[in-house]
Amino acid sequence: IIALTQYLLRYFVLRPLLGIHGYNLQLGEFNFFLLVLSSVLIAAGGYIINDYFDTKVDRTNKPDKNVVGKGITRRAAMALHITLNIIGISIGFFLAYHVREFWLAFINAASAIVLWYYSTHFKHQPVTGNLFISLLAALVVMIGLLFEFPLLVKYYNGSSGFENDIKILFAWFAGFSVFAFLTTLIREIVKDIEDIRGDLYVGSRTLPIAIGIKNTKAVLVVFVIFTFCLLVFVQSVFLSEKLIVVYLFLFIQAPLIFTLIKLLNSNYKKDYHLISRMLKFVMVFGVLLSVVFKFTVLS
Repeated sequence: IIALTQYLLRYFVLRPLLGIHGYNLQLGEFNFFLLVLSSVLIAAGGYIINDYFDTKVDRTNKPDKNVVGKGITRRAAMALHITLNIIGISIGFFLAYHVREFWLAFINAASAIVLWYYSTHFKHQPVTGNLFISLLAALVVMIGLLFEFPLLVKYYNGSSGFENDIKILFAWFAGFSVFAFLTTLIREIVKDIEDIRGDLYVGSRTLPIAIGIKNTKAVLVVFVIFTFCLLVFVQSVFLSEKLIVVYLFLFIQAPLIFTLIKLLNSNYKKDYHLISRMLKFVMVFGVLLSVVFKFTVLS
């Protein structure tokens, strides 16, 4: 999903928007591939370290899917985690040097650190871990533009209307980023409800444990309705593009309505697992909206 997100946004949003204003992509294809690869490696390292520290929890929550300590030794898992992070961070430094913006080098390093502390501390606290993961999901959307931006400034700064054009670029990406943040946040909280038994076993204080499942559901309802309202706003902006309006309703809003109804009537682990899968469906089709934008508004 990370790779799909970054490639779709590059070729179906960023490149068309640049073309409309007479600009071209400046980050080369191989370097962009490296950027995507680094994001995937850092995320993979995060999954591994999460499984490493969750061995005890997973025996309760996911006994059939427990890998670390079963399919792979804990030592091998830690070695793989370190290796993937070293490669991902090194690629980040190389690309930052290439675009001459050295602060960008620390994005991958900071992400790896956050994922480590998420696994050891943040995920066991109410909301904190959910927020950090959601922010990283939003960063996945923005990172392609962040590495493209310095090169665009280098080659096009001084062009008529450049500053306004850049603001438009960031506004488009911010829209996808906010969507990624909200849907990830909702899904992470749902997963906390799904995994409450194992979290109680290890003494975690996730949101459902801290305020109860009923109150957590109320929080989720607010987030889902807020997300739905933002999508209605997007529909109002692109009201003349019927395909966008219909796509948003069928593939994003309708599943969100299903999620809301299911959420209010769920009492079992399997129900929350279904909701989690539905939210992943929503996330993927949210990214695929970029293709619809390309062949409607941006054409």
